[in-house]
Amino acid sequence: MAYWTLLFFIIGGIFRRILGTQFYIGKFKISRIFKLIFLCLLVSLMYKIKGVFPTDWKTFLMFAWALGWFVRYNNHTHGDYWILDDENPDEGRSWLIDRILRLIFGKGKYYNFAGNFVGMCLGYLFPAILASVTMSNHWFWIAGFTAPFVYAICEFTLKFTKRPTEFAEYFHGALMMSLFFINV
Repeated sequence: MAYWTLLFFIIGGIFRRILGTQFYIGKFKISRIFKLIFLCLLVSLMYKIKGVFPTDWKTFLMFAWALGWFVRYNNHTHGDYWILDDENPDEGRSWLIDRILRLIFGKGKYYNFAGNFVGMCLGYLFPAILASVTMSNHWFWIAGFTAPFVYAICEFTLKFTKRPTEFAEYFHGALMMSLFFINV
């Protein structure tokens, strides 16, 4: 299983970067829906490799639940939260996250590192928890914390590269995909 975990670690890093940018094969732009279909195939392969691919309607529903929330996790739009040290008002893409941030920090006072960090964490934590509920091991919720920590580390240590977001996508994707495989 260690080799499979390493393979999904590598695939996850590449996939997350491709998902976060415009990707072309030749002159053809690959739309997000095809990227997400590829993600569904990857998850199906993970379940097949682990020997827990659904064989009845109950396990299929559990598989579909985890798959759906994993797709939502990867399709999460974190708006302006990904620039953690940005103090400009964000676009407010999730009413629930904005409401929680207003409760924690107060209205308009979460446009800072702490607010962006918590906002990103909540955005990834909710689908990670919901995906982990029906998985064989229930530790995928940890992936909800990997995104803000990886983005923070890359933002503050790799500023000299002028591409900290790209590195964060690679690292976060690798961690996220390998965590999902381990918990299948």
